[in-house]
This record gives sequence, C-alpha cells and structure tokens, in this order.
Amino acid sequence: LLLVKPDESVPTKALFSILDKDDFSSGEDSKKLADLITNRELTNIRDHMVNKMYKKSLKFAPAMEKIISDLEDKFSCEKALMSGAGSAVFGVFSDKESLEKAYDYFCTKYPYVIKQKPVTSQFHL
Repeated sequence: LLLVKPDESVPTKALFSILDKDDFSSGEDSKKLADLITNRELTNIRDHMVNKMYKKSLKFAPAMEKIISDLEDKFSCEKALMSGAGSAVFGVFSDKESLEKAYDYFCTKYPYVIKQKPVTSQFHL
C-alpha cells in the first residue's frame, strides 16, 4: 500500500455537517475487501472499494482527486481511494516496482508519503 496525504485536511465536523444518510455505505463489502487484500487477490478489489464521503470531501481537499488519478493512471495501482473522511489517500499495488516509482514521485509533491504492507493476520477481541 502507498499512503499519500496532501497539505489540505478535511475537517471532520464540517464534512459530517454536509453529509446525508446516502453518503454512508452499509459496510457489506468491508469483510470481502479485507480478505482480498490479505490474500493478495488484488485484481478483484475494485468492485469492493468505495468511500461515499469522497465527493463531498473534495470541497475541503481537492488535491485528493489528482492523487487518486495519478495513482491509478500513471502508476497502475489496482485501486486508489480516500481513507476514512480524508484527506489521506491510499493506493493498492500488485507489484513492487510500480509502488517504488509512485513512492518516489509522490515524495517530491506531498509532505506525507508512506509505504505500508497490508496486515496479514486478523485480530479478534
């Protein structure tokens, strides 16, 4: 995974004040998505990745749109998406070479860029 955070932030209180009930997902794809990432079945993750708050979050952090576009178009990550309420974005890569190229590129453009391996075990309470 590659995490990229632009300079802009999304103020949580302000974002949630403009959301309505249709802006929240049911979470039904979360388990399937976690299993796909853990098992490195990355070609199928696009269908299960969604963040309904993304479009309204762009009002506060428009740089996220360019980051996502670059991750998917320039560096061929399997999927890029805003994390939580933003403004961090993550990209899922199936090959290390593309991840490294994206990392080098984004380090020159944004203040916070982190490479992270996905969690490979599940934690149960």
